[in-house]
Amino acid sequence: MLFYERAADILGRLERRQGSVKSMTVGNHYLKPEEKRKMYALLCETLKHASALSIVIERSGLLQAENIEARLALVLTHDLLFTRGGLQHTGADPKLNLAIRKHKSRLASELERLKAELGAQSNADLVPAHLRDAASTFRYVRVNLLVTSVDAIVKAFQDDRYRLVDLSQAEG
Repeated sequence: MLFYERAADILGRLERRQGSVKSMTVGNHYLKPEEKRKMYALLCETLKHASALSIVIERSGLLQAENIEARLALVLTHDLLFTRGGLQHTGADPKLNLAIRKHKSRLASELERLKAELGAQSNADLVPAHLRDAASTFRYVRVNLLVTSVDAIVKAFQDDRYRLVDLSQAEG
């Protein structure tokens, strides 16, 4: 199975909740060691942009024009539109590679149209807000009071643009 087909298969298993992205990539003994990081990055980025990519694919009519599975189209379109190098020549079936490249201008124009509709300046703005904010997770800190004080640590974190959240006042 080739790289993109394997990525589409993992996306399908993720939809069926058969594991996590990490367990299916980093913990997958069927993937070559040099492919694990690439696969993990591809899947994480594809999932982040999945809503925008689905709209672009639907509007472009790619699935109707070519006989490609939706998850495979999602992964291929992500690499075509969002990565510097575009599609990997060795990562896809040459027929699939050609089929997607044939629709590159249409996909790119639909992406630009979507960005204009949403008022997005860059591709990063297409990521839903709840996913963008997920990167700022809580950080719990244990302070060794023999070495420093709580106030000094709080000030150091605030200088690094963290904010102190009083857990007694936090929601949830």
